[in-house]
Amino acid sequence: MSTVYLYVIIGYIFYRIARFLFNYQNVYRLLGYKRISIAGNQFVIKRLQPLDFAEDGGIPITFFQFKAGVTLMEQIRGIPKEDEVKQLKLRMEVAKAFGKVAIVYPKTLNVDDLFDSDSVKAHEIAWKLYGQILSHSFKSISKTYNMSKMQALRIAQLCETFGKKPHEHLYDAKKLSTLEQYMIDEFIFNMWVEQKNKESKQK
Repeated sequence: MSTVYLYVIIGYIFYRIARFLFNYQNVYRLLGYKRISIAGNQFVIKRLQPLDFAEDGGIPITFFQFKAGVTLMEQIRGIPKEDEVKQLKLRMEVAKAFGKVAIVYPKTLNVDDLFDSDSVKAHEIAWKLYGQILSHSFKSISKTYNMSKMQALRIAQLCETFGKKPHEHLYDAKKLSTLEQYMIDEFIFNMWVEQKNKESKQK
């Protein structure tokens, strides 16, 4: 009989431990953290937020443009350019900027060291890490969109009329990350401010 009680107690302890670990993992994911492994190296990254770039002049990439051409996002993704050295430097700078704010563990990791290293393996780890950060932070938008200024102004007018934000007119807000929502709202807002400034000068 005592053996049965022992098994019950042990089972209850394991149940409590499992429940604690399950809840911990859920909270961990809700906070936007993710554990990843690259070439045997363990990392913890967080989902990027607009606030991460508040002191650096804003997010270093965008998915929207007004005129045709190669955008910053396309350059980052590796669309061929005549100046390949300049393109690579641009991609590295954005990757470093993302890595510095997204990598939670190991805290001692200096992203610059990975890119500045002469080791091919270090470069591979750096780019794979950057790819993981991108996929973790951008849930729905994965390409560059061309938009006319007229269309941007129409969306701004819709926002004024109905009291909605630009991203709510363009996409299912629930499917967008905070960073994606911010990118859309900022793009339309900048166009709206530019138009308002023009109108005030004409008066």
